[in-house]
Amino acid sequence: MIRVVIDTNVLIRHLIRSSAAVRRLIEELWIGGLISMVSTPELVAELEAVLQRDKMRRFIVAADSEALLAALNQLAEMLPPLGEVPQYTRDPKDDKFVACALLGNVDYLVSLDQDLL
Repeated sequence: MIRVVIDTNVLIRHLIRSSAAVRRLIEELWIGGLISMVSTPELVAELEAVLQRDKMRRFIVAADSEALLAALNQLAEMLPPLGEVPQYTRDPKDDKFVACALLGNVDYLVSLDQDLL
């Protein structure tokens, strides 16, 4: 099975206005069981924090946020907390995604962030 880390920006994009490619990644491949999503408590916490922002709450239906978080908690392979993360990228906020990808020995890091591509 293909193992992936999915950046928060991809998950948020799915909830705000899902493009066909993002929708297929989330709904068909991950929730459908064709890929395995790998995550950490830090990545889940970031997603939860972003979903709580007032500007996000205007665009995202609460039930959709809850469903995504439930799927993440039920379906994702949860790694232990990362602890201290070395600097891999220009943006220290992105380092946890790279660290998760390395620790989880994933095949792909899926992101819309040009610094990670």
